[in-house]
Amino acid sequence: MGLQHQQRRMIQVVMGLAFLSFLAGGLTLLLMVPAQDAVMIRLATDPPEATVQIDGVTIGQTPISTILPEGEHELILSKEGFKIIDRKIFADPSAPPSTNQYRFGLIPTQETLTRAEKSRRIESLERWIEEAFKRGDYVAPERDNAWDYLNLLQELDPSNPLIPEMRQRIRRVFKQQAEMMHRHNDLS
Repeated sequence: MGLQHQQRRMIQVVMGLAFLSFLAGGLTLLLMVPAQDAVMIRLATDPPEATVQIDGVTIGQTPISTILPEGEHELILSKEGFKIIDRKIFADPSAPPSTNQYRFGLIPTQETLTRAEKSRRIESLERWIEEAFKRGDYVAPERDNAWDYLNLLQELDPSNPLIPEMRQRIRRVFKQQAEMMHRHNDLS
């Protein structure tokens, strides 16, 4: 057993040295590559625990913070029973930290919702649409405005009478604003 023990020990030492050599080579490579600006990105979803993929690599579940190099990245969020979100995000080191925070409302698939859940979701969306309209949030801020809520409502209840009515109200407001700006010669 003494010889076998010595052979195993020798293999462990050689493997350890090979691993250290590998690490040293990787560290040298990292030091040779010019440093890119890194940005802390925060991702959240409602509901939470959506799987996060950035540039094809799964990094975990929401809510999550990660550091990304400056530039555009492909983000995919997925959760069973909800529609997949696939969009581009931009990591900008010069932007305020709030710019690098993303929050997404996941949209349930039709099969996922019970009749009662669907009804509650429709009622919530109708309330959010009215509240956003009263605040004057017709098309902005992103993902928290009357127009976006109308689009979500249309996915759940395409024949809902509030959809064409509210779209017409929003168009009327924009038309009135444009006419008022034109009367005041604010348009070139």
